Parts: sequence; C-alpha cells; structure tokens
Amino acid sequence: MIAPTLQRTPIDFRHYPKSDRPDLERILVCRGLQPAHRVIEQLTFLMFIERLDDLHTVVERKSEDLGTPTSRSIFPAGTDDKGEPFDNLRWSRFKHFEAREMMRIVDEHESTLTGVV
Repeated sequence: MIAPTLQRTPIDFRHYPKSDRPDLERILVCRGLQPAHRVIEQLTFLMFIERLDDLHTVVERKSEDLGTPTSRSIFPAGTDDKGEPFDNLRWSRFKHFEAREMMRIVDEHESTLTGVV
C-alpha cells in the first residue's frame, strides 16, 4: 500500500485587500530574521544554485541517453581557481554540508558560482 502524500494548500492572497497581505519582508521580520533583505538575497542565491544543478542534471542525462559527451557543462570536471571541486558547488551535494561549510563555500566561491552561467 502506498502511503498518501501530504499536500499543502497554498494560501491565496488575491482575496485579501492589498494592505492586509503579508509581504515576505514583514514575515521574515516577524520571525526574527533580520535584516530581511539579506535573508531574501540568500534564499534567492540558494534557489539559483539549485536551478543550475537541475539544468546540469538534465544535460548529463540527455548526454547519457544519446551516448555522446556533454556538450555544455554548467559544472565542469575538476576544481575552480581556489581548489574547490565544482561538484561541491552543485546543490545536490551542497545541501548536505554543515552550515559553516556552506557559508565558507558561498563566501569564497560566490564569483565562481555566478560565473558559471
């Protein structure tokens, strides 16, 4: 028997008057996450590297299915100019690191991550 999946019902804010809609910044401040603009910036960056990993995975799978070498590699083999393996910059590996290691990678390799596109 397959266990039923829990589905979250998204909140539809369209029915609230605009002045009553909670914006992301207000929610973050109420939760004690300040400065909110830095939190939003970090969340955006994490979503960016997750999307890059998704795109790279599609390219890898297509290459494997066709039996051809990868034509466009977002995360090349080897290491960046600071010695960090490119595989560590992929979301599928990055998400398993401890928080301090994540911060080190982002602080030291942000230019590498934003330069891969």
